[in-house]
Amino acid sequence: MSTLAVEVSGEKVKAMWDKRLTEIFCDISIKEILKGNRPSTHFTKDGWLKIMSNFEKEAGKVFSQKQLKNRWDALKKEWKAWKKLKGQDTGLGWNPIKRTIDAPDDWWESRLKVVPEAQKFRTSGIDPEFEGKLDQMFMGIVATGDKAWAPSSGTLPCDFFEDVNNEILEENEEENVRNDVHILNDVHISNDVQIDGNGQKRKNPEISSSQFKTGRKKSSKQIGGAARLSSQIEKLCNAADNMSQATSSLTSVMDPYGIPQAVKVLDTMSEEVLEASPLHFFALRLLLNKDKRIMFLSINPKIRAFIVENYNSDESDDDREKKEILQRMECFNRLFVVASSSVQLYYEKYILKQPCMDSKQTGETWIREILDGHESRCMINFRMSKMVFTSLLRVLETRYNLQTSRNISSTKMLGIFLYILGTGAKVSQCRERFQRSGSTISRYFAIVLEKVSRMATDLIAPEDPFFSSIPEQIRNDSRYMPHFKDYIGAIDSTHIAAILSPNEQVPYIGRKGIPTQNVMAVCDFNMCFTFVMTGWEGSAHNTRIFLDAIRDPKYKFLHPPNGKYYLVDSGYPQMKGYLGPYKGQRYHLPDFRRGRPVSGKEEIFNHSHSSLRSVIERTFGVLKKKWVILRDMPSYSFEKQTMIVVATMTIHNFIRRHVGRNDVDFMEYEDINWAYENIIDSENAHGRESEDDDDDNNDGDDGDDDGESNNSGSFEMN
Repeated sequence: MSTLAVEVSGEKVKAMWDKRLTEIFCDISIKEILKGNRPSTHFTKDGWLKIMSNFEKEAGKVFSQKQLKNRWDALKKEWKAWKKLKGQDTGLGWNPIKRTIDAPDDWWESRLKVVPEAQKFRTSGIDPEFEGKLDQMFMGIVATGDKAWAPSSGTLPCDFFEDVNNEILEENEEENVRNDVHILNDVHISNDVQIDGNGQKRKNPEISSSQFKTGRKKSSKQIGGAARLSSQIEKLCNAADNMSQATSSLTSVMDPYGIPQAVKVLDTMSEEVLEASPLHFFALRLLLNKDKRIMFLSINPKIRAFIVENYNSDESDDDREKKEILQRMECFNRLFVVASSSVQLYYEKYILKQPCMDSKQTGETWIREILDGHESRCMINFRMSKMVFTSLLRVLETRYNLQTSRNISSTKMLGIFLYILGTGAKVSQCRERFQRSGSTISRYFAIVLEKVSRMATDLIAPEDPFFSSIPEQIRNDSRYMPHFKDYIGAIDSTHIAAILSPNEQVPYIGRKGIPTQNVMAVCDFNMCFTFVMTGWEGSAHNTRIFLDAIRDPKYKFLHPPNGKYYLVDSGYPQMKGYLGPYKGQRYHLPDFRRGRPVSGKEEIFNHSHSSLRSVIERTFGVLKKKWVILRDMPSYSFEKQTMIVVATMTIHNFIRRHVGRNDVDFMEYEDINWAYENIIDSENAHGRESEDDDDDNNDGDDGDDDGESNNSGSFEMN
């Protein structure tokens, strides 16, 4: 039973929650959600009023909005812990006796190390029926980290390859389009079937299944535009043919109930129906109707004349039949017009077509011109020097199997990739720049993205995994030596805009009001990333992401050795190996520049701490300045967006660690004072949210479960 207290008229009134009251509250909340009274993460004012009123009617209890809101937040916290505990494990059973997950002890021990706040679920879990209600309440509005990914895990996002297969067409799309164009004597019906001069279907020898193999298993067979259009023409022709047959059936020669047969029978009745008499002409009009002919020829011959004489003429039957004939002819005419238009479109587009990619300067020529030209042109277009470009290409080819295809070189593949990352160019712009179709651009971008993402596993890591030496920048600076000689890196998070469908955006929207992904990173004093985790929803608190990274073994976070530590800001929990500043004192460098001189050991420590930890902010600054795509993310799948962030960090490290070390972007940010005075705003330089941002108000205490201290008092300046 849960107990919550709220102050009413100066006295605290406790809200006693049992299973029955909780289920009533959940049912009422779900009804209001279905009515649209929870447009984002919280109920509207009207929604809360209805919940309070309905709860009082059904439960017989009068709880305030604050009490109900507290219960909502408590359930949300439990639901997050339960979902995190279960993770991606499948086949977990339910033990009805213990009323929790039916799993062995070693599973519980390993999972509780990752989610220690789920300890209570070992004795009493959330049953499947109640979990379904909580899913309806919180699914899609609460950050879960289900799409979080760190390259240190050694795997790529599982949805990436499926996304590539759905987006990418054949390796040489331009060649396939030409294969869709055939000689006019052969009427093209489908991708691999034609009709010859004798009207017989035969296999098309020009298109074989082998031409569609790209080294990956295709999710579905790709059909060219010409094949689709010709198939539509065939269907129109078949429909017109069927309509023509239906119309011609009105005068069918061999029909036993046709007009000739009926007239012959009528002629044998010359005594009853005189030839050329009014009755004879009436009978002829009557026999124009097929149903009446059938009846006339089927009845007893003795009463045929009687039927003709006494049949009441119904002009509407004739009119109806004429109307049907006219409708069929009109439909035939429309089909003929549509089919003619389609044939004309096919001819103009695939037979008499004007080339689109006809520039004399091909993409290959342009890239070669860049690499043979002035250094600044390579920096502007590819965001790196020519020497680094060549080195990166060689590494991708020799270590990560980036291969030249039949129609495009590996140099051009890398050029397309870097041009999109560095300039933020859209596919339509790249089509013109590289003289390739949009599908081809997307294909090779995805191929290089995969190679660079695999490269991230090796490159986003400490150069010295044992941290055996003191960084040169600390060893030679009296501000940091010897007090920070055991520093091995700085931790912080930054927000990257995310492009999502409207129904997925809610948990990604933080204080900035736009969907973002919260990216946690660790960097060394050389401004190189040594760990990164992408994919967390923008509403998730930095502390929650940090604890998930260091607790979950699948991310393979490199914990500090004994006596070493990372620097963190006050938004992170302070525990062994993670050193934060003194709270309640000035911390950010601009605060020191604008205010009075530094005084007291706590302010001296905070100033040195902030100065040294600023390396992570300056590193984010370089990253976002160099790679424009991070400021204007295209509408790729979210998995691809996370991989793009990691790819930019990977190339960032490659440039920084290259023997040249003369990159102008890095040089600008190496000087702390210049960077802060010209570019860095203490909290907004790299799009980060305020330190207390979260999807609810309770997650900021997540770190207290481990007994972390809120002070840095154990660290003394000598």
